[in-house]
Amino acid sequence: MCPAVDKPGGQVYACGMRLRIDTGREAGRQVLIEDRLVIGRGEDCSLRILDEGASRRHAEIVVENGEARLVDLDSSNGTYHNGKRVAEERLADGDLLRIGGTEMIFLALPEGQRETVLETAAQEEDGSTTLESTLDPGGADILGAEPSREDLEKVYRLVRDLPGALDPQSLLEGFLRELVEVFAADVGAVRLTGTAIAGRGELVHPPGARPVAARVLSERVMGKGEGVLLSQAAEAAGSESVLAARAGSIIAAPLSSGRKSLGFLYLDRRGDAARPFSVHDLGLLAEAATAAARALRAARAHVDEVERLSRLAGTETDIIGESPAFLRALEDARRAAGSSSPVLITGATGTGKEVVARLVHRSSQRRGAPFVPVNCAAVPGNLIESELFGHERGAFTGASRRRAGYFETADGGTLFLDEIGELPVSLQARLLRALETGEFYRVGGTSPVKVDVRVLAATNRDVESAVRDGSFREDLFYRLNVLRVKLPSLSDRPGDVRLLAGYFLRIKRNELKKPGLEFSGEVLAELEGYRWPGNVRELANVVERAVVLASGNEITPAELPADITRRHTTVAGAGRPLTLAEAESRAVEAALIHTGWKKGEAAELLGISWPTLNKKIEKYGISKPG
Repeated sequence: MCPAVDKPGGQVYACGMRLRIDTGREAGRQVLIEDRLVIGRGEDCSLRILDEGASRRHAEIVVENGEARLVDLDSSNGTYHNGKRVAEERLADGDLLRIGGTEMIFLALPEGQRETVLETAAQEEDGSTTLESTLDPGGADILGAEPSREDLEKVYRLVRDLPGALDPQSLLEGFLRELVEVFAADVGAVRLTGTAIAGRGELVHPPGARPVAARVLSERVMGKGEGVLLSQAAEAAGSESVLAARAGSIIAAPLSSGRKSLGFLYLDRRGDAARPFSVHDLGLLAEAATAAARALRAARAHVDEVERLSRLAGTETDIIGESPAFLRALEDARRAAGSSSPVLITGATGTGKEVVARLVHRSSQRRGAPFVPVNCAAVPGNLIESELFGHERGAFTGASRRRAGYFETADGGTLFLDEIGELPVSLQARLLRALETGEFYRVGGTSPVKVDVRVLAATNRDVESAVRDGSFREDLFYRLNVLRVKLPSLSDRPGDVRLLAGYFLRIKRNELKKPGLEFSGEVLAELEGYRWPGNVRELANVVERAVVLASGNEITPAELPADITRRHTTVAGAGRPLTLAEAESRAVEAALIHTGWKKGEAAELLGISWPTLNKKIEKYGISKPG
């Protein structure tokens, strides 16, 4: 059956050309395309997307003589077709479109031709067994219009750690372990096409297991990009590898990114008494595969960009600086990489603590194992224990299955605990024991779990003061502080501002197709004279803003935020310096304007919490323009 799609006057069922939103709150929504579909933030657009990267009238899809064309309407940030910025492009089924941070898939084929193949065994009159295909809508349609709470919990558990993952190998290894556990499978695999991960085209869990290589998998899933369910695998596939593995049931779903196939996910259950997979299981796997494909595509793009810039610059492009203070910190980090002792990385917000943690990991003997970053401040206090150490089934309401925590996920590799100073005191004793013994108990568990994990921790707090006031355990501090890397603020690295600004400029001008763009001498002087309270992160944001706003081949002071160009301003007509309250008011207002009134980002830029920012907005009577 064709899906319901949006159309003026309500939803209709149609199999014509349509656009499916793949990211954000409206992911899964489909819009029918008739003669013309205008996309943008404006209320008069046929498809309105509330994306800050979208212009009021951003782009349109025009259908003429049965063909569809994508046309950019002179947008500020550009319209992207299969990863390439375009002014106008002919569309084909499965093309990936991106406007700002919103990704959409163009669908031209009738729904009957976009279905998942479910393989079942059929008995012929002569007694032989063959494969018989039945067609059924894939993905979310298999799950039904209203997935159950258990379905949503399963998919959330699988995809929660995917956004923002930049290491393809760590991303897939962690995802695969969760996949096998959630589906109660015996063997799981990710088979890849194109660029392999860590020199391999396949990742398998548990290690050493052998997934089957039935012909139907390569023909259906790899060749045609269709999902497969083998409920009587041994009889249906007629494959020696299936028989040898005693695989009773197999499901597989493609990792598809637009029109490009990245590979597929595979699960099997073994033994004569193995419970077979269902059509519903295949639908869940298809949903998980869609999210994994997006994350894998983003991670590969990041790696490609870093490698490309590394070739251009002839260096590690994410580690940039020549100032003595920064080079001393870098040398401390490289020395720390040679051991397995804990490392405490300190420095103000935005100084690059996670970048240095990744450098330590990449330079260590654990470089081929997972690097698992955890922001302790971002995890709710009532969940942090379960997130770190995992939990057993029934440990608390909603714990329907045993779940591995971040310590188990990082086994053999490195666990990076960012904002360690925000860890509740009640949990610090458990962390200390795990560091000292390498053992811990899952929440609700009675058997110890043994892991081999190196812990790197970071904080922007004065930990010694926290120890004195009792908010951080002294014994934990000494255990983490075996090796120390202290990162200087950008204001203490004046010679590095020009280098970093040039690096960020190269990245953004290539991304936004402005190859000849350069800084004016006046802009470089302004950047080097500013104090940078938000450190490297603030500098990166300022450069990105300037590149977006620049209209010619030179960035001028007009493209810089007012708080940079007004750094010498005194109170009008008074000829006196600003008071502390006046300076704070201006800093808060500048941060809000700079981030487009995104309070979370503004608070992070200022180094304060969201509630504190709200109090200061109220205190100084700051209001949003318009």
